Amino acid sequence: MVALLEPAYNFPMHRMRSLLLLFVCIAPSVCVGDSSADQRKAAIVAKADKLFEARYTPPKDKSLRLFDKERETGPADEIIYRHGASYVIRIVFADDGTLARVQLLPKALLHVDNWRDVPAEVQLSPSEMKWLLQSTDNLQKLGEPKQLTQPPSGCFQSGQNLYCTDFYEHASVNHFNLERMKQDRSPKALLKQVTIAYKQVVSGMVEDIKVEDDQHQIRVGRNWYGQKSDIFKDVHKESFVQFESLGCTANVKVCIANRPEVK
Repeated sequence: MVALLEPAYNFPMHRMRSLLLLFVCIAPSVCVGDSSADQRKAAIVAKADKLFEARYTPPKDKSLRLFDKERETGPADEIIYRHGASYVIRIVFADDGTLARVQLLPKALLHVDNWRDVPAEVQLSPSEMKWLLQSTDNLQKLGEPKQLTQPPSGCFQSGQNLYCTDFYEHASVNHFNLERMKQDRSPKALLKQVTIAYKQVVSGMVEDIKVEDDQHQIRVGRNWYGQKSDIFKDVHKESFVQFESLGCTANVKVCIANRPEVK
């Protein structure tokens, strides 16, 4: 729909400038803030298209599991690439056009939500994880490594499952492994999945607070934040907080946060 304006000579110049600015910003991608986000995203996509394989197209007989209804409000702003015969790479964008998450996972998990439906032989080599970290660093810097694990050492173990986290200056890297015994009975870790979550600095006023599952959650801007350790228990509404979040996107119901500074 096109808005019709009276001839310009009936308008004071300051009103005409305001109307022109309003008209331009009706298309969000033209506004300054959105334009910057679009430019960042476009630059990352251009690099990713060169680094990774072709975009992933699901088979006609399989539909995508678009989002996790328990944790997300809708699909993420993402692009999915093929990686070999059994894996895919998901790159997920934050509101400002930067990377929020990069994930290397079995393509079967795009269609089901249970590892039991993933073929047992599907796994990654350690060199593939190294390649992923180098490639992702080219898209958006990980920063200096702070703490690295060598499975099974330093990992949380539940049965044969090994949940490991490596910390970098600007991101955390979670990798899921399965422990198997070699012929000499020494443990061997089989790499199954890698998720890179980028840190984001959040600063602002606490606009709302709620308690769910005995956890205090706060809303800053459009997003809700929380942590299992209940770091927001002593935070009050209208407090100014500054903290780091990991891998947060607009479609996540409650983003993960680290302990805040309250002022």
